[in-house]
Amino acid sequence: MKRCILDIDVQGARSVRASSLEAIFIFVCPPSFEELEKRLRARGTETEEQIQKRLRNARAELDQSNAPGLFDHLLVNDDLETCYENLKKLLSLDNDKEDSDSIFTKEGKETASYYIVSKVDSEILLQSETDEAKNGATSSLALDLSSLSGGAPGRTRGLKIRSINSF
Repeated sequence: MKRCILDIDVQGARSVRASSLEAIFIFVCPPSFEELEKRLRARGTETEEQIQKRLRNARAELDQSNAPGLFDHLLVNDDLETCYENLKKLLSLDNDKEDSDSIFTKEGKETASYYIVSKVDSEILLQSETDEAKNGATSSLALDLSSLSGGAPGRTRGLKIRSINSF
């Protein structure tokens, strides 16, 4: 089973949450704001102005990450390997489970997982891997990524998602 993972900001998470796409929302954060600043400075790849801008954006993202109903899980990246192992567990990618039999549940409700079928220009076609799809009915989503480019850096105008169902 393949999973589509989107690396998006809080605004993008709100857009996806508002869509019909059923997903698991995971916010990955640093152990502290001070640690984030230390990591950014240690890289030595950005000017002071760029660092300050990233810190302002990060502060806003961290504040918004606590919004009720936005994120299902919070992962603290205090140790990369531990954080990665926890991410795999959340996504049911650890070796203890049979990937083909795993279906996400949230509040007792089954959620679908999708894999990428094709990419044409700025549109990605996702195919469902639910039991319904195995029985002949398919559920697909088309993601229009054209809205992710343009505008201010780090800003999106929201994903355009449409459902494609066939029997």
